[in-house]
Amino acid sequence: IEVEYCDQKLLAQEALTDDYLVLDTANYETRIELEQEITLLKQNLSAVTSDSKTSNPSNKRQWIQAKKKLLSLLPLRYSMPSQKDLEMKIEEIDFKLQLCKNPDEKLESELAKYRGLLKKEVAASQRFLELTNASQKVAKTNKDNLDGVLTIFQSAPLSYVNPETHRQHFFPLLDFAHEVQVLKKAMKDARRIGKRVRVETEIATVDRLSAFFAQGGRKILHLSCHGHPDYLVLETGFGSAHPLPVKDLKRFLSPANLDLVFVSACHSRSAGEAFLQA
Repeated sequence: IEVEYCDQKLLAQEALTDDYLVLDTANYETRIELEQEITLLKQNLSAVTSDSKTSNPSNKRQWIQAKKKLLSLLPLRYSMPSQKDLEMKIEEIDFKLQLCKNPDEKLESELAKYRGLLKKEVAASQRFLELTNASQKVAKTNKDNLDGVLTIFQSAPLSYVNPETHRQHFFPLLDFAHEVQVLKKAMKDARRIGKRVRVETEIATVDRLSAFFAQGGRKILHLSCHGHPDYLVLETGFGSAHPLPVKDLKRFLSPANLDLVFVSACHSRSAGEAFLQA
């Protein structure tokens, strides 16, 4: 991954200037704070590596710094117990104390320590829950103010098995990164005429498409996949192909409320007609 997204010279220079394997738990009092930071770093890594402008030195540097920090934080999981770990440890110590005929100061001290840690963990979890609920309310408000949501479903199965020869064949790769970049730019241009459309991406599996069609509200669908006159090639979610017969599209589309559908696939006429007839 480092070779693909960052040139070796820059990576070597950054490695010399930062000792990124120094572990420090001082910045994280609770496990949930650590997990939040790890999740944020993973999101940042995904955003930078999926950007088509990864040749930009600034993006390279951001990716390297985020990768280094993530590498330093992951081992801390082994030294910072989760809320469930703390509850189990307290239960274990409490049981030992009940078996003791005489008071055990060491066990009681250990019990008090873990109870204090659990109290901090619970408080942090509560703060996290409150922030999450507040963010969801803001997201809902923002969504209500949108003119539409463009959902890009992309299917990129790795291989399929020919039913006649029983041999495995590999699919050619599709340029999804460029496709998403063009669509996002188009939605930004839409703001010039006062239209606000958010872009979301999804993996094109049957389950996710079914859930998408079952949702209420106005929807714009961009479906990108390999195609055949009789079916569209979706994913199983595990890297293999899941052919969806065009005739079965109506079964998914009956409850859908679609404003616009664009099928980006070979032999897409039959699929387009199925959407029109639904």
